[in-house]
Amino acid sequence: MQRIIDNGSLNPRKRDAWVALGITLCVILVNEVDGIEWMTLIDGSREVPVLVNSKDGKTIDPMKLVWSKVKNGEAVNLADTYAHML
Repeated sequence: MQRIIDNGSLNPRKRDAWVALGITLCVILVNEVDGIEWMTLIDGSREVPVLVNSKDGKTIDPMKLVWSKVKNGEAVNLADTYAHML
């Protein structure tokens, strides 16, 4: 996945593709770490899947993992993002 980003294969304006990378990271995390579960966040008109850590109540929003960085012109390093989620 990192090669796809590094190659410039993803258009920075294609939000859905970047969000899909965030969701993929979350799917990997759910499968690897106990105590993390999918939930639905309802915030006004926005209804999206998020992860919640049952141990500390922290929420991970897949959209914000990658897309927020791209939108702000920041570099995306999936390994660092994944490590930060742990």
